[in-house]
Amino acid sequence: MNYDSFVKLRGVGCLALIAVPIALLVIRSNANKASVPLPREAPVATSVGTQVPPPSASEGESNTLSDVDREVLRMQKEPLDKGTPDAKGPKWRVKNGSVVIELRCDKDKGYTGWNRAKIDANNNKQFDEAWTFKKDGTVERRVAPADDQNYTQTFVLDGEKWVAK
Repeated sequence: MNYDSFVKLRGVGCLALIAVPIALLVIRSNANKASVPLPREAPVATSVGTQVPPPSASEGESNTLSDVDREVLRMQKEPLDKGTPDAKGPKWRVKNGSVVIELRCDKDKGYTGWNRAKIDANNNKQFDEAWTFKKDGTVERRVAPADDQNYTQTFVLDGEKWVAK
């Protein structure tokens, strides 16, 4: 093998050492993006192109539970060791597609299970819903229809339906 061939072969080898890990990283990150988001009612597009959940029922009407609602209720029953420690108590954050669910336990207020949840339906770092699981078993859901964390609608869970408060 002459010197020119050796230099070319060495260059190809170095390029492969750089390109292969980058290709694997790209493939792995695209595989993570392929996860299926939790189903939710048909989203509504806003003027800035983001998507928010559809408007909730008005006063006196009721909504049935969505698949995301059922997932939050299921997660609320999970043990606290699923979360990570925080100053006020454990925090558990789950991302599934574009939906982010964050649960918290306020141990300093005497809770022994997940007592608060927030949902970001479009992963824009603005929570669309804030839930409170009260000690008496009541579940309260506050909704920000404008996707601005300004919770203007409040609902209480009654069996399988949300009833406007």
